[in-house]
Amino acid sequence: MTSRTTIAYLVTSLAFTISTCGVSSLVSPNNPTFLFSLLSCGYLNLFVSALLTSHVRGKVPSGLQKTFFVSAILALLLVESNLVSGLSSSSLILSSTGVLRSVGLRVYQESSGNVSSIDWGILTPGSEEKVTVLIRNEGNTEITLHLATENWIPESAEKYIALSWDYDGDPISPEEAIETTLDLYVSESIEGITHFTFDIVIKATG
Repeated sequence: MTSRTTIAYLVTSLAFTISTCGVSSLVSPNNPTFLFSLLSCGYLNLFVSALLTSHVRGKVPSGLQKTFFVSAILALLLVESNLVSGLSSSSLILSSTGVLRSVGLRVYQESSGNVSSIDWGILTPGSEEKVTVLIRNEGNTEITLHLATENWIPESAEKYIALSWDYDGDPISPEEAIETTLDLYVSESIEGITHFTFDIVIKATG
């Protein structure tokens, strides 16, 4: 490879790096995985292109060189497909565990008994997950229930994630149990968050 060709590839690499950083900052800011994936795919392509150009211009590739080229291209396709898969996972998949605290109540499920936490599993932006629980009035007076959330980690998750339920506000008599469904919604615009936790607080007033 001549010095002129080397300089051309260096200039191309520099221009590609600058443009990639710009695209990454616009499409997915604060996401180093996205930037790394773009740079890796681009440099792998440049590397294979440089090898092919250098050898093809010099002479007809030998059998060994042909084998090398085919292996490099297959490795490139494999690495890029893994990078794209990893990018989708890191930017779209969310993991969550909600800690549930109740006051003067028993929260449980018929299949598993008392509920002290809720694992919402794997979530994606724009999706929602529902969990049904039973809530029993353990006191001796009628009560109504109130739902709240606390202790979000990270704090910014509260801007993109909302918890609601289908409890209609009717009074609950002593020793009465009602069934209610908790509904967790993740905004389509969420970004920069891959894991989060928060406390679910169910309070009783009477």
